[in-house]
Order: sequence, then C-alpha cells, then structure tokens
Amino acid sequence: MKKSFILFFLSFSSLIFPQQFDVQHYSLNLDLYKNFVRPFPHSFSGYEEITIKAKQDLDFIKLNASNKSIKIKLVGIDAKDFTHNNDTLTIALIRKIKSGEQLKIGINYTHNDINDEAFFVEDGMLFTMNAPDGARGWFICNDHPSDKATFSALIKTPKSVLLASNGLLKDSSQVADSIFYNWQTDFPIATYLINLTGKVGYNLDIKHWKNIPIRFYWNKGENENDLKQMESTVPKILEYYSKLFGNFPFEKEGLAH
Repeated sequence: MKKSFILFFLSFSSLIFPQQFDVQHYSLNLDLYKNFVRPFPHSFSGYEEITIKAKQDLDFIKLNASNKSIKIKLVGIDAKDFTHNNDTLTIALIRKIKSGEQLKIGINYTHNDINDEAFFVEDGMLFTMNAPDGARGWFICNDHPSDKATFSALIKTPKSVLLASNGLLKDSSQVADSIFYNWQTDFPIATYLINLTGKVGYNLDIKHWKNIPIRFYWNKGENENDLKQMESTVPKILEYYSKLFGNFPFEKEGLAH
C-alpha cells in the first residue's frame, strides 16, 4: 500500500509540474581555496555548464537558484539574458530550441558569505547538504528528484585538503600550493544526492567490495577500532542491500567523518 501511494504521488506530481526539459549533465568549476583558510568564509566563485535536452519547443528555461545564497554574474553559450527572482533563474535563449534538441547554458556566479544550511564551512572543513532541496543553495539546477543527470566537478583547494565528491576521481593535479580535484559520475543522479566533502588533514583508506571501491575519509585521533569496524561492516551492508534490491548502481561508495 505504501509503495503504491508513493508511485501514485510521483506520477501525480509530474502531472502538476510538467517538465519542459531534461537536464543531461551538470559541470562545475569551483574555487574553494579560501573556504579552507581562516577566517573560513562561505563565499566562493564558480562557473557552471548545464547540458539540457528540450522536451518541447523552448525560447526560455527556468532553473532553481537561491537568491539568498547565489549571485548570478553572467550567462552564456545558448543563453542571452536572465532574471533572478524568488529563487528562480529565468534564462532567455539565443534562439528557439526545438523539442528533442540539446542546449548548453554557461553561468558565472558567486556564493554569498552566509550559512544557508546547504553549504557548510567551519575550521578547515567543508561539506554540502542537499536534501531535500538544498542543491539550489550552492549551484544552479533543476532541483527536483525526477530529473536525474550526470555530474562532474573541478574543484580547487589548498594542497593540505582531501576532497570527495560523486563518482570517480578522474585525476588530481597540484599547482603551487593548490590541488585541483576532477570528480565525475557517468550515472545519472538526483540533485539532492550531489555532494562535496573536504577537510584539511583528512586521512583516506580505500577498500573494495567486489569491484566497487569504498573510500573512507577519517580524522587523526579517531578510535582505531571504530574505524576498523566501519570498514569491515560497509561491504556487508552493500552485499545485503544488493541481494534485496539488485546490483549496487554506482561507481563507488564513500563515507566521511
């Protein structure tokens, strides 16, 4: 009964809020260096590209972006102008896009120096909390669980920081006192699951369940027995849930304290 109600609600909500487009991919390029350095501000600058497939003819699109948290500086590529009101970014397109066509929106923006309960910074630690609709607090998106997309992020931090995100770490490169982390997932995910977690002085253990890497980020001074127990328990959890619901659907699993 409960499962049937959930399926009915999702179907009904899709009728109330028909989707004019389907986001294919989010690509973020964020400079988070200063967030890990005293006085640990919440402000950062970013550039984002969003690849979208039209489900009907479009000459504008609407995306979610918190007015409290985000300041839009410039839009480009297939966008020519914008307004940003009531947590909605309305983007005028350079031409009418036909149903079935793809378009790409480029956005330069900044995050304000505020704690918005989506983007958290404190004492050399940073993490995001998107559920249920916090993603719009730190990047521009179609913030609805029905619209899943692939995701990539190029993140700049101090070299003392380990930073985790969705998917696999494609590469990381050090330039002077900075590290650029390149994370990417090829599995479409809802915006509320997109995550960044980083900390100065993090330690990392990598274990495997079958061919799935499990990344454990932990802090110096944590109880060694608790860590070992967690590292031995998580593979058992993956095994159990895979038997219940099917094969694990992502490239990796990760946990961070």
